[in-house]
Amino acid sequence: MKLLIIDDHFIIGAGFALVLKNEYPDLDSEVISNPELGFEMFAENEYDLVVIDINMPNIDARQLLSKLLLKKPHSKVLVFSVYPESIYAKPFLQLGAKGFLNKESKESEIIRAVKTILDGNIFMGEGLKKKLTEDLIFNRTDNPFDKLSNRELEICSYIAKGFRTSEISTILSLGVSTISTHKSRIFEKLAVKKDVDLQSLAKQYKIPLHQ
Repeated sequence: MKLLIIDDHFIIGAGFALVLKNEYPDLDSEVISNPELGFEMFAENEYDLVVIDINMPNIDARQLLSKLLLKKPHSKVLVFSVYPESIYAKPFLQLGAKGFLNKESKESEIIRAVKTILDGNIFMGEGLKKKLTEDLIFNRTDNPFDKLSNRELEICSYIAKGFRTSEISTILSLGVSTISTHKSRIFEKLAVKKDVDLQSLAKQYKIPLHQ
């Protein structure tokens, strides 16, 4: 199997490849820390599976996924992230990813995800299956938080937890004006006017909050 991993944390990508090496002894893997270089490698070579992180600096992961699939529509892409699948998976699956896997998953879960995708199926973990089942049972509409970018979701979770703009600025090492701009966009996308409204909406959709 030929594998491409695009993740700015090389050691994590290398660890992922090592897990699969035990299952696929002839595995040929490449771990690329730079998304732009990763796309070039993808364009120039054929891979059985591409694994991408969604929290890389200076790159919108949704745009990267769209770019990959526009170049080679039938590619099998697995999203590998620290973020919970119950909130972040759906937009990427809708864009064409074949699976979403949390970085805290056990080795057995990683292998199961890869086998599922290589067999031509879509991989969904138990958390996402539970959420989709609940949405169906309770006739929930589309999650409004799906409209947010990865950075907006990150900032949103801090707002929902009660952090002030200046505190979020310090935590994320971003300017106060930048956080304020993101906050305005978040409020507009979610159609809320106050922090308390956002907090109520976050509870309704069970958005995980940063500690």
